[in-house]
Amino acid sequence: MTNNYDAARDDYLENIAKEVSSGEGDIGFAVAIGSPSWEVFHRVGRLEAALLVQYGLLNCEVLVEVGCGAGRLAVSLPESFAGRYIGTDISEMLLSYAERLVNGPRIRFVQVNDLTIPLETESVDMVSMFSLLTHLRHEESFLYLRDAMRVLRPGGKIIFSFLDFSQESHWSIFHETVSAVETKALHHVNQFMSRDSISAWARMLGCEVVQVHDGQGWFIECVDSDGTVRFDSIGQSVAVWEKP
Repeated sequence: MTNNYDAARDDYLENIAKEVSSGEGDIGFAVAIGSPSWEVFHRVGRLEAALLVQYGLLNCEVLVEVGCGAGRLAVSLPESFAGRYIGTDISEMLLSYAERLVNGPRIRFVQVNDLTIPLETESVDMVSMFSLLTHLRHEESFLYLRDAMRVLRPGGKIIFSFLDFSQESHWSIFHETVSAVETKALHHVNQFMSRDSISAWARMLGCEVVQVHDGQGWFIECVDSDGTVRFDSIGQSVAVWEKP
């Protein structure tokens, strides 16, 4: 019998293949992970990397990105990051593209088929999940967060983005999903999370909530080439947890 996760995963992979094939050249790989252009793809990747730097990336030996997609974050990591990067995803198609986009002795991509992180217990300093839990059911997100806590060393951080009803700018995604369900169109799962559930899960998992950033806020510190400091956002809300 096919369970809900398997069915949703199969729909996701079908949707990815459809989006990749619909683009001219390689642009479909950017579209498949929510970037309408390569400019947006690289811009969001740089913002994700800057956010991780804010929370200690440059002091990390091992960063794991769960749901790495086509390598948007991996290709944007700063040269000053001297640690190892491991990206996991369920899509072999996206992983193959990511490997073509960025490679090196400190970069590794791994395909997964379930809600676990294939690494040893307490072997990782930071786990990032950008636009991942937005496409999973709450129970599935909890399982991923539980395994992220397992692989983290004490003092390590989990940084994940989420869709948030408290942010009016996110409502359009909900209405688009309602429309897709109503018309029975193939679509990604778009799951919203509440601040209360994030706090409750952290308590259940023995984790500390460091910060929760509003998706409509400007919370990512960026330094332009001329040294100007400005603040930006990836558009989704972001939670930062720390393992005691």
